[in-house]
Amino acid sequence: MERVYSPAGWSVMQAVEEHRSKKGVMHMQVRLGLALFFVGLGAAQAGTVDVTFEKFVAQCAEPEKSEVQRAPREIRVVCDNREVTWMAASPGEIPLPQSRAVSTSILSDKFRVAATSRAVPSVARAGTCHRFEEVVETYSLEMPMTCEDIVGLKVGVEELCAGALDEGKDRNVKAIQTVRTGRVIDTCFPPRQGG
Repeated sequence: MERVYSPAGWSVMQAVEEHRSKKGVMHMQVRLGLALFFVGLGAAQAGTVDVTFEKFVAQCAEPEKSEVQRAPREIRVVCDNREVTWMAASPGEIPLPQSRAVSTSILSDKFRVAATSRAVPSVARAGTCHRFEEVVETYSLEMPMTCEDIVGLKVGVEELCAGALDEGKDRNVKAIQTVRTGRVIDTCFPPRQGG
């Protein structure tokens, strides 16, 4: 194994050797983490280094050509889905304006009373109207993979995740977290009078 030196002067080999002389697995993990953290600029957490997907694939395919000289292990592809959508809320009722008029006239063989018309009260009717609530649906999954899986991918990671998320959401609807945003589309308002 090639020695990897950090700016602080610690190497992975030194950290392992120091651990052998002391008790506690945690001590070794912290030292290894520090050594790798200093080697990798922009590390997201101790022991990991931010790289592009292409570099990750290259590390899997030819680990001997990198500084670390080891293929990644314990690989998990983490897929997160966040979807803003609308769902039906409880329907309401909307008054439907109507009017009624009664016209009367009288006809006979000699006389005729002209037609008159007047408004008569009518029973109001109501129609159904719809309400919709905006919600944010989130769903996450992790896929354990090996370097062979990563190198052998025929699609990009985004396509892989999108397909897995769609399939996972269909199979496990209860795992979808739904949060209301408070925004509402409400069609239940009285119609305007006149033109």
